Parts: sequence; structure tokens; C-alpha cells
Amino acid sequence: MRNIGFIALVSLFASCNDIDFRVTNNTDTVIDSVILSNGFDEAAVYGIRPNKSTEGHLNFSGAVTTDGNYRVKVYTLDSLRKYSYGYYTNGSPTTSSAEIIVHPDTIKVREEGNGFY
Repeated sequence: MRNIGFIALVSLFASCNDIDFRVTNNTDTVIDSVILSNGFDEAAVYGIRPNKSTEGHLNFSGAVTTDGNYRVKVYTLDSLRKYSYGYYTNGSPTTSSAEIIVHPDTIKVREEGNGFY
């Protein structure tokens, strides 16, 4: 019985080391793909139509114990846009989720905390 409690606790702690994200396309064109990276792992979402959203999940399980930020790459048929934001420390995110909003002229990110704010 003690093993089940320990496994549940470890699973809960491990799941907090990931980040969920939503990408919202506020442009008039289809976004081919969006890649979110933390420098050692990346996650991608594909085919986001205008004025639609989709969700993804960035894994931190293979993280090294360093500090860093997130990098977003937005690909359309004829362009690549890059944006850096946020912060993670000791290989763990300081937020639990992010909304990446792609506008015609900019990329905005809203982060939600996991008890640090």
C-alpha cells in the first residue's frame, strides 16, 4: 500500500514538470506549424486555420538542471517567425501553461502559474 502512495506522489510531481500550451491563430492565413522548444525538447502543432486554436504539450522529463527560456517558431507557407519568452529554472518550468497568440504583426504569450504567482 505504501508503494502505491509513493508511486502516485512521484507521478504527480513528474507531471508538474511539463507545460501545456494553446496556439491561437489571429491571422487571415493558415499556420503550417508552430514549434515550442525549451532547448532540449520540442513540441509541434500543425495546420491551424485562421481564427482557430489548437493545443499541445511540452515535455520536461529529459531536462537538464539548467535555466533557460522558451522559443517559438511559427511557419506559414512563405515565412518563418521566431519569438523567445518566459523562463524555467533547474530544468523545471515556472508556469503550468501558456497561450501563444499569433497576430499578423506580432506573437504574444500569456502564461499561467503553478503556485509561484
